[in-house]
Amino acid sequence: MKKPFFLFTSALIITCSLATATTFTDTPKIISFNEFSVEKIQEFINAKNSDFIIEIEKGDSFPLQFLTKTRVFSAMLDPNIKLKVEKTCYVRVVNNKCYMSEDLVNWEKAQRFMGGVATLQLSQSETNSGLVLETDIVPLKDAEEEE
Repeated sequence: MKKPFFLFTSALIITCSLATATTFTDTPKIISFNEFSVEKIQEFINAKNSDFIIEIEKGDSFPLQFLTKTRVFSAMLDPNIKLKVEKTCYVRVVNNKCYMSEDLVNWEKAQRFMGGVATLQLSQSETNSGLVLETDIVPLKDAEEEE
């Protein structure tokens, strides 16, 4: 499961940065995230005229190795962290552009769909072995309403 998710995530990051919000008049075949294999992901990545939807269901969870790097710090969580899906969502890739939706009707750029205003809270770990950095990301549309 690690390798298919890594390939899927890599493809998603590359294609999502190119997308803009749009409305679609059709719905291609919906594939469950749990049905993915390395071969299927490669087939989608290599397709020239792709149009597919991936359903990621509430309660799904998958391992993810987290790596990040800035000008000053780098971080690696090892062993993997486990991501849990809190709400069913859909990822649609159309000709190398990526969109996300909660209802298969309203589609947004993945960056806007996943992004928002972050709040950070720093505290001491329960075992006093380090610090805990907790983040909560409020979706952009909710943050705009609060202002």
